[in-house]
Amino acid sequence: MLNTKVTLFPGHIQSNNDEIFTQQLLSLTIDKMSLFLSSGDVEAQERVSVILHILKTTLKLIEKSGFNINEPSALFDSVLNPVAAKAQRKVIVPNGLNLDAWINDSPSDSEDESVTTSSHYDNKDLFYGDNGEK
Repeated sequence: MLNTKVTLFPGHIQSNNDEIFTQQLLSLTIDKMSLFLSSGDVEAQERVSVILHILKTTLKLIEKSGFNINEPSALFDSVLNPVAAKAQRKVIVPNGLNLDAWINDSPSDSEDESVTTSSHYDNKDLFYGDNGEK
């Protein structure tokens, strides 16, 4: 009742893109957050480096392809690469941890399938070039 904006539509339909303002805001945020890379707190450095990578990728996509900032989920839709076998062997499984056991209750067959949302970017792989290479 108090929300006057319709939020049921995908971001590319209900968005009001001001690309120049968005680019300026992202650039300013990147500049100011870069100061935290030299923080004495290692956890702060790690978080800022991850956020800066996401912001820089978003800025490049906006400049290159008119990426809609109102649908940030498109940044995370790509499939992750598997972990190398050597790296997996280096991680020691803690005592008492059963990797084959369910963490939560196993899903029942009677449950409805999860509702999927469609996105303007579903059929686009944002992190691959035209020839399918990174």
